[in-house]
Amino acid sequence: MTRKTNSVKEIAVISDIQSGHIYAPLHPDMKYHQTDTMVDLNKQQEIIWEAWVECSKLYGDCDLLMMNAEALEGYRNPDTWSTDPFDQIENAKKLLLMFNAKKYMFTRGSDWHVKVDQGGHLYAEDMLAKEMGAAKTQGFWAPVEHWLNIDGCIINFAHHISGTRVPQYRSTAITREMFVTHVNQKHLHNAKTIVRSHVQYFWHVESEHHHAFITPGWQLRTPYAVQYLGNGGVASLGMIRFRIVDGKFDWHEKEDKYLIEDDRLRPILSEI
Repeated sequence: MTRKTNSVKEIAVISDIQSGHIYAPLHPDMKYHQTDTMVDLNKQQEIIWEAWVECSKLYGDCDLLMMNAEALEGYRNPDTWSTDPFDQIENAKKLLLMFNAKKYMFTRGSDWHVKVDQGGHLYAEDMLAKEMGAAKTQGFWAPVEHWLNIDGCIINFAHHISGTRVPQYRSTAITREMFVTHVNQKHLHNAKTIVRSHVQYFWHVESEHHHAFITPGWQLRTPYAVQYLGNGGVASLGMIRFRIVDGKFDWHEKEDKYLIEDDRLRPILSEI
């Protein structure tokens, strides 16, 4: 006997698009707002753009697109095509609208990337979220975390998580997040799914009744990553989605995990 499905909600999760960075996605119709001149894509951005278009078609028209923080690069990094928050916000908006989601929600990333004023509480990610119609919660349009109840299934979204240079310990931090949320459910909520980002590698752990994810990002190997990350600066590129079917979490690894693998993104080989 086939059970009738009454409710299906599709959730797409994207993070770390770092709008403004020269190694991150750039919409080909983007113009500098002060000069009204076109921004040129570099060769790597052209490759990322191809993947972005494909991804938006695969995971578009979703019920919710969660931008799990660091949609913007900020003004502190010299490797940017623009440090202007208006340019970075406009580019991110163009990119995210391609998903044609019914609802957009945001979390907040690192102060280094998204804080506009040194001593205050003005966040560029908040500006982007408000412009895209996100609902205000906890005093912000892009709060540091979201507790989301979808048909009785509770999901916790937050950007930050600790990373590691030791590959075999990549499961440690996200498993801890899942466990701490579970044991503190009387003070928080009984979240069945935990989503984190920030470290820009994909990871998924599962227990009897819980799932936890670290989402991939969209920024290529930066000079900082090459110098200071123990994995050679290699990030996972792409995004994930899942569904809530009649209040139950539903995930198919082959269909719901999009990871970019393109030989054109390998480092350039010098020859003599």
